[in-house]
Amino acid sequence: IMSKLKFYFSVIAAKTAAKLLRLLHMNATNFPGQVGLVLCPNLLSYFKMPQTVIAVTGTNGKTTVSNMSADILRKNGFPDIVSNSYGGNVDTGIASVLLTNCRLDGSFNSNSAFFEVDERSAPHIFPFIKPDYIVCTNLQRDSMKRNAHTDFIFNILNSYIPEKSTLILNSDDLISSRLGSDKNKKVFFGLEKLPDEIPSDDSIICDIVNCPICGSALNFSLKHYNHIGRAVCPSCGFTNPKPNFDGVNVDRESHALTVLHDDSKEIYTLPADRITDIYNVLAAVTLTRTVGLSQSQVSSALNQTKIVKSRFDSFKIGSTDVIISLAKGQN
Repeated sequence: IMSKLKFYFSVIAAKTAAKLLRLLHMNATNFPGQVGLVLCPNLLSYFKMPQTVIAVTGTNGKTTVSNMSADILRKNGFPDIVSNSYGGNVDTGIASVLLTNCRLDGSFNSNSAFFEVDERSAPHIFPFIKPDYIVCTNLQRDSMKRNAHTDFIFNILNSYIPEKSTLILNSDDLISSRLGSDKNKKVFFGLEKLPDEIPSDDSIICDIVNCPICGSALNFSLKHYNHIGRAVCPSCGFTNPKPNFDGVNVDRESHALTVLHDDSKEIYTLPADRITDIYNVLAAVTLTRTVGLSQSQVSSALNQTKIVKSRFDSFKIGSTDVIISLAKGQN
């Protein structure tokens, strides 16, 4: 009873804090969650989560994939999604959005929730909030302070993936594509070598060079960038999973991505056509199609989608092309 009272008190306190911050025109993305977790440390275990819960994690692309996927869903019968699209992706940020959107008893008006989740925050979130679908965009070396090695991040994330979660994984990433257990349903997306692509075969940046099964040196037949591509182990045969949604062509003129799925070709509009943008669209398409939307529903929504200019913009000054692309701090 005392724990339940703590939860009720934390909901009231967090909602009050959020309203005060908004009256002061201040950001309420993390502080209400901090208040709630101080008052009730096991706060996340008390929420009565919506019917469908989706999480997106990974080193790069999770914000873009989250916003794009949630936008597609909102345009197709998921109007009231509880989402942290304007907030933090760690436990305090997710607690904030849950506290400010829930009823006093921890239930919600919405029937769906969509969260961007920092991959290192999995131990603080997934034991309590068990997503029906988890997307992992990729796992790569990141900030030296937090995510300096992919094995370290892989083990943290993999240890806390719920067995009930359907995993949407990048088949071209030999690290993150191994996430989950035999009990998890897995759906893969990938990208073939594009007609105008110059693979990065000479790059020394590669986060997996040896087979994770037997330790032999991997033979790469294709590297789109870093270790993202196609490889095989000559000793034990370890290789990429077969993608269920396989990007087979990009038309730069029409910004059209052709995806092979169940032996049928599906066409989707690309908001931008950098290699990372293509993967982000593939992740969003695979998730929303797996959730149950049709090809036409996803395609129609993507036609109206644009990359936020704070993340990518391009324009001309005279005859010079100017490109502005967001990069992570300290990298």
